Formats: sequence, C-alpha cells, structure tokens
Amino acid sequence: MKFCTHCGAELFDEAVLCPKCGCVTSQLSVNRANGAPKWSICAVIGFVLSIASLLIFIDWLGILGFTGLIVSVFGCVNCHKNGLRGKKLAVTGVVVGAITALISLVLWIAVFATL
Repeated sequence: MKFCTHCGAELFDEAVLCPKCGCVTSQLSVNRANGAPKWSICAVIGFVLSIASLLIFIDWLGILGFTGLIVSVFGCVNCHKNGLRGKKLAVTGVVVGAITALISLVLWIAVFATL
C-alpha cells in the first residue's frame, strides 16, 4: 500500500500519480505494514531541545536554543525532502528555538552593556 508523501492520501500500488495532489509516484514511499511513515529524528530531537531551552531558563548562554533551532531546521528539510512525519514538531522547534536564542542574545547584550 502506498501513501503520498506530499498530501498523505492512500494510493493504489499501480498508481502513477496521486489523485488528490498530482504528485508523481517516484516521490512516493511504500510504507510499512502499519501504514504510517517514519518519524524524522532531527525533527523530534530539535523539538525536544527547543522545549528544553524554554523550560530550563538556566541556559542563559543560549546553547540549547541555538542547537534546537539548527536541528529543527534540518528536521524540517528532512521531512519535506523524504516524506517523513514530524514537520509540525520541526516548525515548532524552529519557532521556540529562535525565540529562546533571541532572548539569550538580548541577555548577553545586556550583560556586556553593563560592563
């Protein structure tokens, strides 16, 4: 059983194009028996790092925020390119990572401005 990596529609095995979005089957992946595509590891790790940087405010250096941002961007690209699950996690990781990285950058500027 095939599923479209672009829209997720269920396809016949001999389908050449997705009837819902028109995607070519060469870009379609044959999924496992459970019918669900694999998760993007980068998307999940980036999301976890970004949320951890938000919850652990001791990280005023911004290392977790920047790392979560970068890994989430890779996860977003990986989801789009390979048709993997986790794009919403990756986008959330990008947004949260960017916010926490920006906050830490402002804190660093404030610390050096007082010196």
